[in-house]
Amino acid sequence: MKHKQARLDRAGGRDPAKVNLGIDIKNFGPISSGRIRLAPLTVFIGPNSSGKSYAAMLVHSILSAENKSFPVDGSYDLEHDSAVMEIARRYEKALGKVMKRNAAKQTFFIPEPLARDMASTIIQSMLEAGLSDSISRNFGSDTADLVTARQKSARVRVGNSDGFVMSIREKLRVRYDAKNTKFKIKISTVKTLSEDTAAKKNTDTITIYAASGHMRNESSWHKVSQTVVAAITKKIRLPNIPAKSFYLPAIGSGILHDYRTLSIGVIRDAAYAATNGTHGKKPRQFSSPALTGSVSDLVSNIIMLDDSRAEFYDLANELESELLGGEIKAIVSKDSVPKIVYRASNITTPLHRASSTVSELAPLSLYLKHIMAADSILIIEEPEAHLHPANQAVFARYVVRMIREGLNVLITTHSMILLDALGRYVRSNRLDGRARKKLGWDADDYLKYDEVSPHVFYKTDAIHHTIKPVMPDGDEGIPQKEFLDAYEALYQEEIKLEKLLGED
Repeated sequence: MKHKQARLDRAGGRDPAKVNLGIDIKNFGPISSGRIRLAPLTVFIGPNSSGKSYAAMLVHSILSAENKSFPVDGSYDLEHDSAVMEIARRYEKALGKVMKRNAAKQTFFIPEPLARDMASTIIQSMLEAGLSDSISRNFGSDTADLVTARQKSARVRVGNSDGFVMSIREKLRVRYDAKNTKFKIKISTVKTLSEDTAAKKNTDTITIYAASGHMRNESSWHKVSQTVVAAITKKIRLPNIPAKSFYLPAIGSGILHDYRTLSIGVIRDAAYAATNGTHGKKPRQFSSPALTGSVSDLVSNIIMLDDSRAEFYDLANELESELLGGEIKAIVSKDSVPKIVYRASNITTPLHRASSTVSELAPLSLYLKHIMAADSILIIEEPEAHLHPANQAVFARYVVRMIREGLNVLITTHSMILLDALGRYVRSNRLDGRARKKLGWDADDYLKYDEVSPHVFYKTDAIHHTIKPVMPDGDEGIPQKEFLDAYEALYQEEIKLEKLLGED
């Protein structure tokens, strides 16, 4: 694909890792049970009020908290993170005793119970508060209110092998969950070291190198402990997840119409924050509306737009040209928030006067043009809204191209047409590039089977639903049983109607 090479050049030739993460859910909101497997394209299918948005928001909250607590940027100096240093203080005496006892040995292992205890402390200290804040902020609710009705607690396990378990009762709690791998930390002593300590990690064992003089020197124990804690933190961080998560709610187009009014209110009230909301002797009543985290993020991201071009700028222009016949543009001013307009045939139209299709695509287009980067995940609620069926098929092709260029995408949908169109790209995986071009597609317009992870939300009773993953295949594409059942019900009703009309 023509944009992919430019992206690889900017990334130093590195192809972004594809997301691969399992999430098991029990008693969270309307979801009584279910398992999610995140893939480059994750799809949630189901009726209204079945928990699709709950699940999507939960994914966004988990990824946001994980990346905030354990940054994935390789240049981040984790060893000198304040949280790491604080945890290291707790364990330096315990580690010191182990080092002193093994000072004569060239190599030795930290006892596994101690290593696991350190891992649990790291997870709880660094992730628990962040995850609680992320979930309550994004859902606009206390975490305790998100437990399924008539249940005492909710439980969410995150990770494929090792990971963490989040439980919610009165409060949210997190614990480390190592299922399949033993926690082995080996300390190898050397006479001298250019740095005081160093760490090396492979899939089985974390190896810490420490100067031999540190084994008995109490003043050096903190440095070794700091290195051990940083190494464990890197190991327990979730692998193969997006570096950033972005959420486009279903009401995004409506919010974009009012974002200037919202931002003006926030800026106006900000002047009173330093005086605790007082103006003279009378309390100042803040008029800014209460917003969920996803809506607040959308507004703030639009307000902060500048003229810089993100990695998917050209792809967004192609999408606009094919679907809209024009261009969505943010007019940036130093003196005010950006103004969003639609331009076509040399005519500029304010967004609030543009068609519903333009308004619906505007948030996505602006994110692609100015915000999104490869290695991110973009979560989109009901992208088919206000799109003609033919345009839904076009949109599906651009979803495929986003994925081919390194973006992970999660969508919630009610559209059989969108699913059918995406399923064709799964089926086209069996063709070569020349055959795809005969269809009028690009050679890279395909989805591998393991890149697609559809999930169906089933009703179990009046208020509860379960999530069941379904497997795409080369013959069927993405299974559509939920829609076929609905069509069958309509067909049976049509037969009854015709029969009654015939009797009239």
